[in-house]
Amino acid sequence: HQVKRCQAVEGIGFLTAVALTMAFQRGEFENADAYIAFLGMDLRVSDSGQMNGRRSLSKKGDSEIRRLLHNAASAGIRSKTWKP
Repeated sequence: HQVKRCQAVEGIGFLTAVALTMAFQRGEFENADAYIAFLGMDLRVSDSGQMNGRRSLSKKGDSEIRRLLHNAASAGIRSKTWKP
């Protein structure tokens, strides 16, 4: 049921949906931010005092899931739904 729900999003295929579902079932997450951090898609901020540093992904999660999500985003942006 959760795989089909993920596949309803334009650009997400079967493999990405299965990977996201399996990652979600690995643990109990308090909120969506905890799941995003588990995947390594959260931002790492390097600010100090008055300087605003660069923001980048923490990349602490599974690199394969990040690759699948990147491919899903690339496929989704070419669809009519996400094009505008």
